[in-house]
Amino acid sequence: RAGEASLAFPGVPDAVAQGWPPKFQLSDLAACPADSLGGQFHRLIVENKFDLEVLDRDVLGLSKLRPPLDYLNARALQCHDLWHIVGGYHTTALHEVAISGFQLSQFGHNYSAQFLAVVTTKSAILRPEAIGLLLEIILTGWRHGRTTPSLLGIDWPGIWASPTDTVRQRLGVDTYRSPVPPDLVE
Repeated sequence: RAGEASLAFPGVPDAVAQGWPPKFQLSDLAACPADSLGGQFHRLIVENKFDLEVLDRDVLGLSKLRPPLDYLNARALQCHDLWHIVGGYHTTALHEVAISGFQLSQFGHNYSAQFLAVVTTKSAILRPEAIGLLLEIILTGWRHGRTTPSLLGIDWPGIWASPTDTVRQRLGVDTYRSPVPPDLVE
């Protein structure tokens, strides 16, 4: 059911039809100009000691999932940190929540929905005074995703060398506007 629901989102059927996404290569990103999307992505990964695809899709066995969940989950792991850059999300706790709202609204990502449900429940129990702020962060991320053209099927390696602002303009992506400082909980 989650896969069928995702197929109703704009851009999802076309992205899924492209087939299993090839892995990004750190060496390709390292070769990009410093002010480019690829250069900025490379710095984010290397300076934070992140994995290029968040989690290893092969170890997780994502290729064994039924379509389109196989593609959607591999692409989410591959592009999550990239979407931070393109969408203007910081790598802070609140912006992880916001980008989950973004991913949910972009393609109905069921793991984003589950993550948001757990975070909201935990907040309601442990920090009920913060629930209004948390819901606002989720909603602003959701709205940002709904007003942004689908980013799922973009040929990212084809635009690595372009400046990030140029990529945003070309794709029609406005940067996320957080209602509070991104590092409020840090």
